[in-house]
Amino acid sequence: MIVGLLLVMSVVATLLLFFLLPRTAWFRRMRAHWLVFRLAWTVHKMKEVVDNYDSPKSKLKRAREAVEVLRAGFWVNPMGDNIYLDSGEYSGIAGRLSDIVEALEANSSYEQIGTTKEEVIGFRNGNAHKASARLQVDLFRNLKQEPRIHCITKLAEDAGFTLDEIGTSVRELESLQREHDRLLRVDEVQGFREWATGKSDFRRAPDEFEKRISDLLSGKHYAGRFTYEEIGTSEQEYLEIMRLARRREVIFWIDYFKNKTDKGETDNSFARKEIRKSLKKSGLALSDFGITALDLDEIERRAYINKAKDSLKELKTPGEGWFYSGPLNTNYSNVRFYKPALLGCIPGDPLVFVKEIEKNLATAKSTLSDIGTNESEMKVFVRAGHLASVKFLLKELEDVSQTPRRTRIERVASMLGPKAMIMDDPSSPIDRTTLEDPYPIDRDIQAIEYHLNGAGIGLEEIGSSQEKLQELKAIIEAR
Repeated sequence: MIVGLLLVMSVVATLLLFFLLPRTAWFRRMRAHWLVFRLAWTVHKMKEVVDNYDSPKSKLKRAREAVEVLRAGFWVNPMGDNIYLDSGEYSGIAGRLSDIVEALEANSSYEQIGTTKEEVIGFRNGNAHKASARLQVDLFRNLKQEPRIHCITKLAEDAGFTLDEIGTSVRELESLQREHDRLLRVDEVQGFREWATGKSDFRRAPDEFEKRISDLLSGKHYAGRFTYEEIGTSEQEYLEIMRLARRREVIFWIDYFKNKTDKGETDNSFARKEIRKSLKKSGLALSDFGITALDLDEIERRAYINKAKDSLKELKTPGEGWFYSGPLNTNYSNVRFYKPALLGCIPGDPLVFVKEIEKNLATAKSTLSDIGTNESEMKVFVRAGHLASVKFLLKELEDVSQTPRRTRIERVASMLGPKAMIMDDPSSPIDRTTLEDPYPIDRDIQAIEYHLNGAGIGLEEIGSSQEKLQELKAIIEAR
């Protein structure tokens, strides 16, 4: 009973909170006051942040942080005259020194900042550059960062110190760079090994891998020549994993081809080309994979049949989803007609789908029976498509006849914006002030006649007439 009472109370509370209270004037006033309070509080906090940033206390805090960074150095990447942290946040030496100067100008002393005038002058004269260079060398030695020799040489050049002064040399830096690159290649070989042996699904392109290994072995790599052993393999293993990778590459492209065709995609010349190329490089034949060229042809043939089925499905479901693309296309064109999306849907021509079906079946060397239909059914579908387009166009004319002309123009003008592009000539702008009535009445009447002929019927058979059609046209043009 208690549980039931609590449930009823929770339902009542929910109704009050979400349905009844929002309808009361008291609640609306309280909500307005709360929004005003939140806005005032936000403005106050923003002002407080700005004021605090420029306060002597904040300047002193930033100056102390600057001294610590300039002493310890930081990961840098020279870009022009500035130096950037690894995070990408601007924090150049000049910027850190500026923080110290701002604190001094706010009456903070060197002692309060935790430094001396001599130390700050030293930062400016190159000690900060040296500290950053030393830090980078330590990171290189511990393999915590990718060696970037140009960063250290740029720092040395800017501050006027030598590599000996920071305890390193060009030879050591090049050695660290080589070791870093060697470890990267070891990881790459391991990743390729896992792909080739089927332990990983992350595809590795054999051609690219082979080219990189060749450059490493021949000394074309900027870090110098490497041996098989240095990159974590041997010549015998390398040849074996390349053989396995070539075989898996063929399987990859065969599966790719099958998946594309199963989805009804018929432009698979690229996949066929990759299959032939990978077979040639692997020294294998399609029969080694339990498939033949005829099997591939049959897979591709099914793709064209599936595409014909898709067109048949479209033909069976006429309606507003059809956009016009057919024999009347040239007659529909006019520089004053805009994109269909702005004017409403333009019904499609069922013969477009018929042509698609015929084309795909011809390529597949198949017949209508392979997609579950026949000539008689196709004629029924085409007639139904024409009839649906006529009904839609008549309904569209009736709807437009009830909309004032000025409203139609303003609606399109607002959708197009200050400047619009002519559909047939995108390079020519249209001034919205000179827009004509965008509704293509003559086009729709012409389309109705075309679809009536296609369906083999007259307007009277669908409850209309030529007189009513001309009456709708007159109303549209007069409004």
